[in-house]
Amino acid sequence: MSSDAPIGVFDSGIGGLTVVGEMIRLMPFENMVYVGDHARCPYGDKDASQVRQYAREICDFFMSLHVKLMVVACNTATAVALDDLRARYDVPVLGVVVPGAEAAVQSTHNRKIGVIATQLTTESGVYKDAIHERMKDATIIGQACPTFVPMVERGEWSGPSVEAEVRRSLEPLLTHGLDTLILGCTHYPMLESVIRSQIPNSMKIVSSATAMAESVHRFLTSAGLLRDCPQVGGVQHDFYTTGNPASMSHALETWLSRRPEEARVITLRTAQDGPTTLGTEVETSHDGSVYCVSKSPQSPRV
Repeated sequence: MSSDAPIGVFDSGIGGLTVVGEMIRLMPFENMVYVGDHARCPYGDKDASQVRQYAREICDFFMSLHVKLMVVACNTATAVALDDLRARYDVPVLGVVVPGAEAAVQSTHNRKIGVIATQLTTESGVYKDAIHERMKDATIIGQACPTFVPMVERGEWSGPSVEAEVRRSLEPLLTHGLDTLILGCTHYPMLESVIRSQIPNSMKIVSSATAMAESVHRFLTSAGLLRDCPQVGGVQHDFYTTGNPASMSHALETWLSRRPEEARVITLRTAQDGPTTLGTEVETSHDGSVYCVSKSPQSPRV
C-alpha cells in the first residue's frame, strides 16, 4: 500500500471537519477524501442498523478510491458500526471513541468524567465501556444532547440562543463533581467556546476530534504509511456532501478557511437503482455501487 494513497474520513455532516482540521495540522502532506452524509443527518436519532448501512455505503465509496485508511469521524457510527466495518474491509478502519476515552483517562485527577454525545452514542454505553477498560473505578456520567448537531448544521455556533440551549443541556452534569468533560460528538468542538463558558474553569475539555487526529498520526507512523513530504502533484483534499452543500460550504470556509466552492455533491446509489443524471462524473466500485458526483455545490440531488 502506498503512502500517497488518500485517507477516507466521514461523518453524518460537518462535524468530522473538526477531525480533518486537526489531521491537516498534524499531517499537512496527507491526501484526504471527506464525506459528510447530510442527506441522512443526524445519525444520533437513527436505528443502529440504519447507521451501519450508511457507513457501509460511504466506505464502499472510499474503497473505490483505493484509500489506505478509513477514519470514522463520527462517534455514533463508531459506537454501532466500527466492528462491522473492520470485518468487512481489508483496509484499516479507525474509530473516534477509544482515542477520546484514552485522552480523558489521562486527563482526569478525580476519576469523574462526563460525556456529552448523541442519543444513540449515549445509549450504547461505548464511552463507559472504553473508559472502564482503562480505569475500572472511574465514574462516568453521560448526557445526550440531541439538539446540538442540528444547531451546528444550521451554522448556529454562538449567540444567546445557543448559550441558553447549551446551558440547559449541561445543567444535569454540573452536580457530579466532574473534572473532565468529553465532547463525544465531532460536531461539538464547533460549540466548544460556548460549552467552556457554561462549565467550571477547573473542568478540562477533551475533544474527540483532537484525540482522533493524534491517533491517526500514531497509526500511520507505526505502519510506515505517513506521507511526510509533498510528492509530485502536491496535496489533494476532496470534500463531498450527500445533501447540504450550503452547510458544507459554510463550514469549509469558516472552520477550515477553504474555498466554499470546494464542496461537491455526491449521491450514493446501487447499480439496480438505474441511471442518474446527477453530475458529470460516474465512478463504479468493485461491488457494483455507482457514485454520481457533481462539481457544483448548487447542483440538485436526484
